Amino acid sequence: MDQLQEIYNTFITAFPASWQPYIAFAAGVCLVVAVIQAIRKEFIWIVVLIVLLPASIPILKGTALTLLAFIKFLFGVQESV
Repeated sequence: MDQLQEIYNTFITAFPASWQPYIAFAAGVCLVVAVIQAIRKEFIWIVVLIVLLPASIPILKGTALTLLAFIKFLFGVQESV
């Protein structure tokens, strides 16, 4: 994050002080537009992710538990019941 701020500061200081607020505003608008376009372009995948993610949590949990049990078996860890 510090590196991005340093790049931004280097960019903004290349302009006269009286122009810097306008350049910063224009850069912010460009950033917002780019994010909106990316969301519009990948909207269907975002919707699919939102719809399917809650359903996949039990599947992922079961897979993780099975994987953990297999790793415990490989290392010879005995569970006390």
